[in-house]
Amino acid sequence: MTEDVPPVGQIYRRIGRFMTEFKAGLAAAIGLAFLASVAFSLLPWPIRYLIDGVLLSDQLEAGWFGTHRAASDGEKVRLALILAAVYLAIQLVAALASSASFYFFARTALFMIHTLRGRMVAQLRQLSLGFHATTSTGDMIFRAMNDARSIQEVMIFGLQAWVLPIFQVSLMVGLMLALDWVLTLAALAVSPLLILTIRLLTARIQESSQASRGHLSRLTSLIEQTMNSIRAVQVFGSEGDEIERFDGTSRQFIAAQLRFRMAEQALTVGTMVITGLGTALVLLVASNRVIAGAVTVGSLWIFINYMQRIYDVLQQNMSLFGVLQDSLVGVGRAFQILDTEPTITDRPDSIVVDGVHDGLVFEDVSLSYTDGGSRALDSVNLRVPRGEQIALVGAM
Repeated sequence: MTEDVPPVGQIYRRIGRFMTEFKAGLAAAIGLAFLASVAFSLLPWPIRYLIDGVLLSDQLEAGWFGTHRAASDGEKVRLALILAAVYLAIQLVAALASSASFYFFARTALFMIHTLRGRMVAQLRQLSLGFHATTSTGDMIFRAMNDARSIQEVMIFGLQAWVLPIFQVSLMVGLMLALDWVLTLAALAVSPLLILTIRLLTARIQESSQASRGHLSRLTSLIEQTMNSIRAVQVFGSEGDEIERFDGTSRQFIAAQLRFRMAEQALTVGTMVITGLGTALVLLVASNRVIAGAVTVGSLWIFINYMQRIYDVLQQNMSLFGVLQDSLVGVGRAFQILDTEPTITDRPDSIVVDGVHDGLVFEDVSLSYTDGGSRALDSVNLRVPRGEQIALVGAM
């Protein structure tokens, strides 16, 4: 079987169609994750109202919740307790929604692995003996066990670590624009450079990941072959040759894995440097905005909090980007088995035998393994009663 993995876009489309079979669990997980994202985005607001309306002012303007006086110490303490309770409630909702979302994601992922592995095993059973004779058993085991499991990483690191953070970042950017559009533009000024860095390094990560998985699959096959032929190896004293083969294949895997990790870390370092530049720019612009009176201290607190969260999400996701690309390669290798066409198929007019009642009857049956080749069976007539076992030996 070829090591060429389908293009990433094609793999994404296949995964999307596959995930629609589990839409109920995914809908619950994503819905709860959206709720958690909204709650996390609201967490800084009670602190903003505490700073601007209680600590630095005698009047709390809480928008839809009206205006409240905070002139005396008692009033300030009462409002501070209310805001603390609101903060705690938002934190509780965020924690519960996030935990429930993770459960539904994990549960759905396990059933996806179960379904994909089952289809791969069923497909392998349908493929001909000729396919299995020319394909490594170790490679098939690796694809069915390790590559099939990659669908879980694609869902977790694709949906939970990318799609959902995009929603959370978009929500926070919208709130930042409502607070101060100048600071928002300053925070987003590094986005083009960040996108360019991702595009440049993605191809290197995918290429090195594909090579790494290929070497690991061959290493698994080599171990399987060695264990199956261990008696012959010991009889002919070939232990040294086998160790040399293993050492060479293992070193190739190590080299490919190091290339993958270097590309992965290059993306992480680039992301950290770029987001650091964005933070420095925002701090400079924010200082001028506060001094000019265009932004309150509480609003600045929310802005800095959002900006740091956005950069943290970007840095975290960049560190997981290599894992996502590696998992995509694994799922692509699993789909290769499902896409392999069986060389022996049932005829369109074949019938399904619903059990055997009296026995089997062969009337004038002939069989050759190749078109025009010699016949292994030639005009055979045979009756096999139910419950009887027979063996055909030699040409007939």
